[in-house]
Amino acid sequence: MNGEYIGNGVNLRRFKLLSSGQKSGYPFRVMAFLRNIPWKGDKLIVDAINVLKTKLPCVVVIPRKVTDEQLVRLYNESDVLLYASKFEGFGYSPLEAMACGLPVVTTKCLGIDEYAQDGINALVADDNPVSLASAIKAVLIDEKLKSKLVKAGLETAKQYD
Repeated sequence: MNGEYIGNGVNLRRFKLLSSGQKSGYPFRVMAFLRNIPWKGDKLIVDAINVLKTKLPCVVVIPRKVTDEQLVRLYNESDVLLYASKFEGFGYSPLEAMACGLPVVTTKCLGIDEYAQDGINALVADDNPVSLASAIKAVLIDEKLKSKLVKAGLETAKQYD
């Protein structure tokens, strides 16, 4: 069959860094998705946030029934995305976050490991609450690390337009 393979991607005309996106400042805003599906890591996310809250003041942003436009605004207004899924066919949320200039902290996950590279464009933490909380804290307090992840994340997203 003669054809061209077009892989998974994200609409960069929609998911992008907004000049009007206002970061919250303090306390930090940690964005996460809770889906009530066992392999999506809900318990791990909740436990990691509880550990993090003992170290840094933060609020958790959990999108529910939002439009793409609202989701883009939430990505732009948050300080870090926590994504703890165990398995994805192709994990869109971390890539969408990267396209919006939001640094990503994730666990090792089939479907995200295609593009999320530890220390390059994301932090890939061990599968436990303390490791995830430490990775989030590192992104939140180390501006140099955060800037590096944001810049590389934006470049990664361009490869999946």
